[in-house]
Amino acid sequence: MGEEGAVTLLDEPSEGMQAENIDRMRDLILDRKSSGKSVVLVEQHLRLAERVADEYIIMDQGRAVLQGGAFEIDRARIRAHIVV
Repeated sequence: MGEEGAVTLLDEPSEGMQAENIDRMRDLILDRKSSGKSVVLVEQHLRLAERVADEYIIMDQGRAVLQGGAFEIDRARIRAHIVV
């Protein structure tokens, strides 16, 4: 079975990774996207998500609180929903 129409789902792939490995992960995601494949990324590492996302859905306690294209949502609005 081929990859046609396949979607890659990544759930927190940067968890516990060193910075250089996060950069490699970013490159792999971007390569996949550039080949026309869809990637769904669940990620708390904001810098990684910002570098690869075309669209965001920010969740808070299981609810979507912010949604839109990468250029529609400013960083301050995203950060307002991040709890550390």
